[in-house]
Amino acid sequence: MKNKISKRMRKVILLLIILLVICLSLFCKMFYAGLQPYDKIMLKRYIRRVTTVKTINNFCSIRIGMKYEELVKLEGIPDNNAASGIYIPEYFLFGGGSIQIAYDEVNGVSSVTYVENGFKIEPYLYSDGPKSTVLLSDRFRHKMFCKDCDKEKNKIVLPVSGFEAFYCKDEWEESLKSENTYLYVYNLTSSYNYALNIIKDPRTGKYFSTNEKTGKHGLNPGDFSGTKLNDDFSNIIECCIMDAEKMSYTFKPIDENAKCGEGNYKVALYVSKKFGDLWYRQNPDGTWSYKDVGVSDRDYDGDIIYNLREANAGVDVKFIGFFEVGGTDKIGNNLNQSKLK
Repeated sequence: MKNKISKRMRKVILLLIILLVICLSLFCKMFYAGLQPYDKIMLKRYIRRVTTVKTINNFCSIRIGMKYEELVKLEGIPDNNAASGIYIPEYFLFGGGSIQIAYDEVNGVSSVTYVENGFKIEPYLYSDGPKSTVLLSDRFRHKMFCKDCDKEKNKIVLPVSGFEAFYCKDEWEESLKSENTYLYVYNLTSSYNYALNIIKDPRTGKYFSTNEKTGKHGLNPGDFSGTKLNDDFSNIIECCIMDAEKMSYTFKPIDENAKCGEGNYKVALYVSKKFGDLWYRQNPDGTWSYKDVGVSDRDYDGDIIYNLREANAGVDVKFIGFFEVGGTDKIGNNLNQSKLK
């Protein structure tokens, strides 16, 4: 008798479990069907976040320019959806962080971005076009696959003068409407602009234009003085000194441990034959910031920059040195005075 009851009970419990699973499944389907496209993708991403076992090494074979079909074979069909407003697939990593891969079905992969604690180590800027994005991504790969990136960096700051410009990201990323299209200050300026703290051309009072021959944005070494910058950047310091003499401001080499004179501040320069000149400007607190595509106060490891010699400035770069800059805010006055003489 007891065995018959227990058998019946097991059948009833099994039936209840089956009904519960069916009801739960129907509820999930109804719930999922009622979600907006954006919420559906975010739900998928949340599930992946708590179930993934991927690491950075899983993405070693991804390359800029990789064909869309090859990406799908490796990672599956991306979860982007135009109706959701989400265009960049995101792959969550074991232990935290995620990888975002931007692509299009014609040109393939155009950007690989590492996101850590909500901070994008490599910013992806839609408005700057594919060329700059691809270059930045190539540099960023050094961070992703570098085995020595985790070593502790020196946090001792170099001397400041008290005349350093404040790090103001918004000022350099301001949007400008022009002929029914939007441009951004970072599209019209260069890393050299940032080092000299010059946004508009002091000769005209207007924003700098892009050089149609070279494709370079903003002000570049030699532009003020008319000195041609060599393709290998071998005369870049000469160009900068000639620019300063032409426009009557200060630009000269300085020891990294020296304090700049009154009204002046310190900049530093890395050069890459592939990527060009990358200038850093010291902030009032002794840390450093720079402009590559966008403006940042973090190096390519996502670290605050204390020591330029230890900062991750990308691959294929050579540290050139430290320089003292000052008086660029008075260039307009200097030009007016020279005209009166």
